[in-house]
Parts: sequence; C-alpha cells; structure tokens
Amino acid sequence: AFTADFWVAEAYPFLSAYINPHFPLSIGLMALILAPAERIRWFGFGSGLLALVLALISPFSVLVCSGILAAYAVYAHISQTPARWPLIRLAWLVVLGGAVLLYDFIVARVDPVLTGWNAQNLTPSPPFWDFLISFSPALLLAGYGAWKIVRTKQKLGILLLLWLALVLALIYLPVNLQRRLLVGYYAAVAGLAGAGLSLASGGSNRRFLGIGGAIFVLSLPTSLLVILAGYHGARTLDPALYLTQAEAAGHSWITENAQPDDLILTGPESGLFVPSKTGRRVIYGHPFETVNAVEERRMVEQFFTGDLSLEAATEFLQDRGVDYILLGPRERMMGPDWHLPDLESAFTAGDVEIFRVQHLENE
Repeated sequence: AFTADFWVAEAYPFLSAYINPHFPLSIGLMALILAPAERIRWFGFGSGLLALVLALISPFSVLVCSGILAAYAVYAHISQTPARWPLIRLAWLVVLGGAVLLYDFIVARVDPVLTGWNAQNLTPSPPFWDFLISFSPALLLAGYGAWKIVRTKQKLGILLLLWLALVLALIYLPVNLQRRLLVGYYAAVAGLAGAGLSLASGGSNRRFLGIGGAIFVLSLPTSLLVILAGYHGARTLDPALYLTQAEAAGHSWITENAQPDDLILTGPESGLFVPSKTGRRVIYGHPFETVNAVEERRMVEQFFTGDLSLEAATEFLQDRGVDYILLGPRERMMGPDWHLPDLESAFTAGDVEIFRVQHLENE
C-alpha cells in the first residue's frame, strides 16, 4: 500500500536521481526547454537539439512540453502579451521531437515483437486520492500559489501553473501510458508551492520560516524512508540487490563462452540479472519488457518447480531453442531438485551450475 511518492520515480526529481540517469536528465532537458527567455542565442537551434535528445530518451516528455508551450502561446495571445519563444520552441519540438515520436508510433505497430510489448506496457496513474496524498503538503501550497501567479502574471509562474493543470487533466485520460506524463511533475508543484509560501507568509520572515519549516518536515519522511530502504537492503544483502560470488562467476562464464544470440533459461529472478550482466537473452526477465510475460513466467516457473513431465520439459527446451540452463540458488529455491537426462554440465561454481542443451536440437 505504497503511495506514488515511493515508487513513481519519474515524477520526483529526488527519486529520479536515486533510480536511474535518464529520468533526471529528462527533467533537466524539460527545464531548459520550458525556461522562459526571449534573448538566448541558441534557443532556436538549441531547442531543436534539446527536443531531439529528449525525444530519444523520454518521448512522453516531448508531449508534456509541447502541451505546455502550446497552452502558454494561447495564454499569451489571449492576454495580449504575445511571445515568440514558446512558438519557436514548440515548432522545434514538433519537427524533431515529433519525428522520433512518429517513428516510435509506427514501429510499435509494425514490428510484431514491439506490438506485443506495447500491448502489455500499461502504466496507469495512481487513484486521485493517492495523487493528492503523494504530492502533498506541497500541493496544498501550490494551489494557494496559483492564485498569486494568476494575479501577478509572472511568466515562469504561468508556465508552472499550466504544467500543473495540463498534466492533471492528461493523466486521467483513457490511454495506456498515463503515469509516464507525470515526468518531473513535482518540479511544477514545488515551484508553485514556493509562490504559495511567499503569499502565506505575508512578508513576515518568522511566518515564512515557520510554514516553510513545517512543509519541509512533513515532506522529509518519504525521502528518508526511501534512503533507509536502500540502506536496509545493503545491510541485509538483499538478493534483489546482490549476486552471490558463484552467480557472478556464472555470469562471467556465460559472457566469455556463450554466443551473442544464445538463449539462457533461468528462473524469474535471475532473468532480471542475466541480460544486464551478460548481454544474452532469457525467456522471462522484466515483467514489462518480456513479451507475453504472464505465459512466459508460468512456463519458466513450471520448469524449475518440476511441474513439467520429462517429456514436456524436453519438448519445451527444443521448441524454444534453449542453449543453456542456469541453475543457481534462486532456481533451487523454487522447488525440488529436477533432472533431465543427457544434459551436459558446462560450468560449476558453488551452488551454481550451467548446463549446455544445444544437442537436444539434433535429436
């Protein structure tokens, strides 16, 4: 029962930086593209270059930036304060970023593997009550700050307000990738919360420090719990984070001896490590990146739990063209020891054994 602030990494700059490199890079690129400026020499061609890089690493961010810039251009026209920079940047986003998005859209519907992957790539937004909790208490001040922004018509504030409102509407549209549109969203919430804090303090330094300190204290537990969870995993040598020395040796052997297109049969947990450590394919790995993931996981589990008969297991290996079987501590925990005749042991280290099964294809 974790709320979104514990796991929707792309929405929070801190959590993004804690998880991977491309989420914080995406947020930084979005900040550069959206930053209001009329006199920046590179903001024409430079915006195009930023849009291209952003589209390659985070296509959904291009949609968010385009929507914000388009909404700001409409606002500027209605308020009779026209600005060229949002239109120029929007044009670059549409031309270069849109080209990448169009390519992604086409191949996801033409390539059968990507079509299967896309069909199960579902990232729904958290329920609205979860959304309110996850972005509070800053969200409460952001609503207060929005009122100040509307009154002062400050450009950056208007952009943040449009970001806040636009994404809130988009993430609950009936599309498969709702949550991806939350990338960097806390930046908009925090920016507007700053305006709300200024307004709520009424010019009093004591009130500013009091309200700001309370918001900070109330916001801190989430980040602390995330760090403590990682610390606990490190202290306890959590298998989700650590490999045994025997497993690492097995991965090294696969890297040095298996062909680049060889298929390795592993248990579900090992399937997450083998592709990243060896570059080789597995039948089941990541629950979203594995096409037909539910069925693939079921077959892998049946194999290692011994639920398949000897004939069915042999047929499974032959039909799928398995080249090696990795039997390690994670696989041994799945069920009783199993045995298939005529399997050649190619590598052994501790409780890790790798079997070669290419010869089954010739039977």
